[in-house]
Amino acid sequence: MISRNEKLRSVERFSAEEEHIENTHRRLDTQDVERLLMRQAEMLLAIEHDVSPAVFDALYAKIEYENRFLLDIIVSDTEATRAKKRLNRTLKADYFIQKHFDANLI
Repeated sequence: MISRNEKLRSVERFSAEEEHIENTHRRLDTQDVERLLMRQAEMLLAIEHDVSPAVFDALYAKIEYENRFLLDIIVSDTEATRAKKRLNRTLKADYFIQKHFDANLI
């Protein structure tokens, strides 16, 4: 039971904005996927003699599928980012400057 004198510490949480900023600095790339594949392959080889060949083959196929899937996601994300940059061009500030009409020119 909690004593009446006991104070609970507040739990620090990141705001959604801080999490977004933290997540935008690091993106998964093909080198990360290759390192992940190598690490998973090493782990799989470490247990090769402890599991049946059928389980080993199933795990190997699963790892290969996941890595192909990750690479496809990275490629499609890169293409989407390029398309978004190409389509969302920013208008120059001069476009919004309004010049007053000079009636003396008429």
